[in-house]
Amino acid sequence: MGYPSERGTIQHLNDISFTDEYNGWIVGADGIILHTTDGGTTWLPQTSEITGELKGVCFIDANTGWAVGILDPTNNNPGIILHTENAGETWEQQLVLDYQFLSGVTFVDANNGWVVGGQDDWLDFGYTILQTTDGGTNWTTQLYGGLYWLMGVSFTNANNGTVVGGSFSGVIFRTTNGGTTWTEQILGNYSFLGDVSFADVNNGTAVGHDWSNNNIGLILRTTNGGTDWTPQTSGTTNSLNGVFFIDALNGWAVGGNGTILRTTNGGVPVELTSFIAITTGKEVILSWSTATELNNQLFEVQRSFEVSEFATIGFVNGKGTTTERQDYSYSDEVFTDGKYYYRLKQIDYLGSYEYSDVVEIDFRTFNSYLLEQCYPNPFNPSTKIKYNIPSVETRHASSLQMVSLKIYDILGNELETLVNEEKPGGTYEVTWYAESLPSGVYFYQLKATPNVGQAGSLVETKKMLLLK
Repeated sequence: MGYPSERGTIQHLNDISFTDEYNGWIVGADGIILHTTDGGTTWLPQTSEITGELKGVCFIDANTGWAVGILDPTNNNPGIILHTENAGETWEQQLVLDYQFLSGVTFVDANNGWVVGGQDDWLDFGYTILQTTDGGTNWTTQLYGGLYWLMGVSFTNANNGTVVGGSFSGVIFRTTNGGTTWTEQILGNYSFLGDVSFADVNNGTAVGHDWSNNNIGLILRTTNGGTDWTPQTSGTTNSLNGVFFIDALNGWAVGGNGTILRTTNGGVPVELTSFIAITTGKEVILSWSTATELNNQLFEVQRSFEVSEFATIGFVNGKGTTTERQDYSYSDEVFTDGKYYYRLKQIDYLGSYEYSDVVEIDFRTFNSYLLEQCYPNPFNPSTKIKYNIPSVETRHASSLQMVSLKIYDILGNELETLVNEEKPGGTYEVTWYAESLPSGVYFYQLKATPNVGQAGSLVETKKMLLLK
């Protein structure tokens, strides 16, 4: 997920909250509260004045925050809610509940918040969701049940929220109406989820530990609002208890033995910087590049005709772990004209995977010339021009053709030559940049001339509009 940040404790850390990229708080065992003002480079302790364990923390601005946990583990494990209005310098008790540990807290503004937890009694354990609409002065029970403990909660607005927890398997509850109703998901062998954080309604991350795999730190990622969850590589053998993202890319996770992780790319082990598809009239060539790679085993190349049902058509080995740019390509020989959709499934050495965006290409065998309308049009300050050159092969002449692509103003003055060279048959795309030109109508003209002994040629002109 990222790299360890400097930490000021070896105690278990349970939750983390940031108000911006610099100011953040961590809570943990023995009432620990840590505060950073430099993005997590250094952490300084604050005083909570409790002897129990703090399990959740949430700040809505640089001064206003809440923390939840257990007040005193030697005295009925009462759950507690703390509140601060001075950046954590002092904390006041808002609520104490006997036999109820509280483990997660989230607020969407100064008034509306939710706390989750459960009964701390193995004979009758269960989950609790509390809600406040007055900043924590009063709390009401929104949901109560059995079988699970709830450990983390995240709301992106007053309606959309997610809570996580578990017992013998991980569990996720989701709501789209402020908690009036909840939809439950069971996540198979994932033993326990400790926290969840959504940067927006689509992008969320849940953390925990996997009892079925040596209790290693577990990270799950969703990019579609929780409909699907994909495992990520945590890089730690410690359990993970808390997570917080300030946007879709920048986040932190905390856990056992003072673990603090940070990511600046959404936890994705491979940072894909480009993925394009072009056609030569005989095959589709896929090209992609990565900026960094972590434990990258391979890419599955997948193709679809309907954009929904993808099938694997090939494999390309990854470069393991590297911080240098890597370039990849794959050629797909196709025989039928039509639209094709491609995506990459990147798989690491632990089996975690991520999907790329989908690229679309309209494949045509090239038996005629074609100059397409530039896109966008009107444009400012650049536009893309695409054209096709037919594949012509004879035993007596080269298949190369002389191609020129030029720009003219409305008076017919030549302004720029974009292409002037011999090219084989295929589809091509050129970007024209017009930053230095005034608004107005311009023309682009394609000329293509076959070699001697080959039939056919093209001179075609199209109009485009620059609007500044």
